[in-house]
Amino acid sequence: MADMEPCILVVDDSPVNRLVAETKLQEVGFQVESAEDGSQALELLKIDEPPDLPEFDAILLDVMMPEVDGIEVLEKVRQVWNGVQLPIIMATAKDQPEDILHALKLGANDYVTKPLDLPILMARLNVHLQLKESHAQLRRAQGALMSAARIESVGLLAAGVAHEIRNPLGRIQMAVGGIGALMASLPEEDQEMAQVMMDTISESVGSADEIVKGLMKASENTALPLEEADLNAVVKRGLDFLKPEIVETGATLTIDLDEDAPDVLVAEEEYQQALAAVVRNAIQAMKIEGGDDRVLRVRTEATKLNGVGPKEGGRSGNRPRDGDEVVAVYVEDTGPGMHKDDLESAYDAFFTTKATGAGTGLGLTVARKIVELHKGLIRIENREDVESGLRVSIFLKAKGGLLTHV
Repeated sequence: MADMEPCILVVDDSPVNRLVAETKLQEVGFQVESAEDGSQALELLKIDEPPDLPEFDAILLDVMMPEVDGIEVLEKVRQVWNGVQLPIIMATAKDQPEDILHALKLGANDYVTKPLDLPILMARLNVHLQLKESHAQLRRAQGALMSAARIESVGLLAAGVAHEIRNPLGRIQMAVGGIGALMASLPEEDQEMAQVMMDTISESVGSADEIVKGLMKASENTALPLEEADLNAVVKRGLDFLKPEIVETGATLTIDLDEDAPDVLVAEEEYQQALAAVVRNAIQAMKIEGGDDRVLRVRTEATKLNGVGPKEGGRSGNRPRDGDEVVAVYVEDTGPGMHKDDLESAYDAFFTTKATGAGTGLGLTVARKIVELHKGLIRIENREDVESGLRVSIFLKAKGGLLTHV
């Protein structure tokens, strides 16, 4: 888990129920905040202007409340954060099975009945908090895997990362089995709800495991499986993955997408690795020398390629040419920029202008390699001058124009 104890938001209109839940959770080490109704809960969650990441680790949410009930709170939360980002456990009386089944189908992670049984509540809370942490580990592991891909031992390191991630996923799956045995003692009318809950957890674990498998496969192959796709959607999903890191550096992310851009041929996971390398390079630079007003702008544009220099493009025979119709992704930062001599060396392995330990000098090297495998072009330049920040441009040919060997 994180360095700080998880913080649970308890939402219940009964003062007695809130006190019981707070006391029991605090006894086992959780931090607790409480809300007396759905409206107050939405205020604490800042749902009108929600942060990129929730400020709570989980919610214990009463179903039946006056005015704004638990179902309405659940629906509003799920419009902002998914079940991994913010697990929600519904609390209900034993005679409300229909409400719980409805809540599970709307995105609730689990449920408990009142009066609260602490061992059952803790078992279910821990399963979802562990799943949340495993996804966080997976994000960190993907970053580690990207670093591993920069050296020749990538296959061995990828296998090691997969092993480390699969261990906690396996433990979660075992915990699900334990809960399944516990659920067997429930009344027959509750069995369907229990199955929905366990299916949701198992599906999430399976999804995380598939991501690990995909990363291993990507690290082993030199030829990318390019497929026709909307690059805007690929970029947005990639940025969603990176938002926690961007927020952590204090940078503001702005996104400007050309909705009329045509499709491209792309390997989504690998392209997102290249985008991640470029974004991390930008936020690291801004964190070190970017001042307080740090802005990261990502935009897409359908355009024609021009000014292709002799050293640009791929090092194979698939070099993009002037006049090619492309979809560009521009990543612009407000960092210190780079001097002309440094720009020419930016792709060189282990070259960095950052202080020792602040960067590996491999991010742009990896990004270029991946873009070359897409038969595209990557370009690095200062936005206006050295003091205005850096612009990294990635160009992929528009649909129907994939470059082939000549």
